[in-house]
Amino acid sequence: MPVNTEIEIRGHRALWIAVLLRAYWDLWEGRYKDRARRWFKADSEAVGSFRWICRVCDLNESSIKEAALKKGGVGKKQEGRREGEAARAEMRRQQRAEAKRVRRANGLGRAA
Repeated sequence: MPVNTEIEIRGHRALWIAVLLRAYWDLWEGRYKDRARRWFKADSEAVGSFRWICRVCDLNESSIKEAALKKGGVGKKQEGRREGEAARAEMRRQQRAEAKRVRRANGLGRAA
């Protein structure tokens, strides 16, 4: 039986998106806020860097970075929540698009 590489890529992608979400969360709370901010701003394309994750996961780097850095610099919680929700919504939209592509590639027909 042939190996379905789409599923393997999907699992790999889920791992790196989890790393991205953790860094995003660290901008909001926690003792790693400064480190997370530097990670989002870094120009590195090394494995595990923000830019590398966006490239490998086919994510819109500029929109995620902009939303993350706005969120991390917000003083008012309510404003930060709105921007955080917008960034999470963008990531969910991209995840749904990827899931739809995988289902179609696997011949599962129309995605829900």
